[in-house]
Amino acid sequence: MVLYVGGTQLSGGISHAQMWNMNTAFEGGAAPIASNWSATWNSDVGDVSSLGSNSVTESSGIFTFGATGIWDVRFTMQTSDNSGADLDCFAQIHRTLDNSSYTAMARSGCGLTVANQYLTTTAHCLLDITDTSNQKVRFHAAGLSSADCYGHNDYIHTYAIFIKLGDT
Repeated sequence: MVLYVGGTQLSGGISHAQMWNMNTAFEGGAAPIASNWSATWNSDVGDVSSLGSNSVTESSGIFTFGATGIWDVRFTMQTSDNSGADLDCFAQIHRTLDNSSYTAMARSGCGLTVANQYLTTTAHCLLDITDTSNQKVRFHAAGLSSADCYGHNDYIHTYAIFIKLGDT
C-alpha cells in the first residue's frame, strides 16, 4: 500500500508504534490528564507496548514524539457514572506547535444517559511532526462532571496509540 499526505508520497513505512495506558481511574474532567500514564503493563504475559526505539515519551501528561514524520494519534476514553447521567463526555486530543499554546485537534463524545452505564469513545487525528522539540500532544477528559474516566493497571480502559506511518 502506498500512502499519500497532501499529494506527497510517504516513505519509510511503519517504524514506530506505541501504546500508553492510563493505569488509575479518576472522577470528573481533566485538562490534561496529567498523571497515571504507563507505557507498559502485563509484561509477565509477553504483551508488546511499543515498536521501535524512542517512539513517544510522556511527562506530566505531555507526549513528545521521538521522530519526525506522519503520526496516527488515537485517544480512547472509557467512562461510567454510578450515580446518574452525565450527558457530555468528550475524549479530546490537543496539540502544540510551539511547546506552549495548545489547541483542540480532535474530539469524540459519548453521553451516559443512566447510572451504571459504561461507554467508550475515540478521538483520532493524523499529524505531520516536523519538530519533535515543539510539536507535542496531550489528552483531555472534557465535560465529565460526576462520571469516572476509567483506568486500570492490569487491563486497558483509557489509552492512547501512536503510530508513525512514514517519513514525509
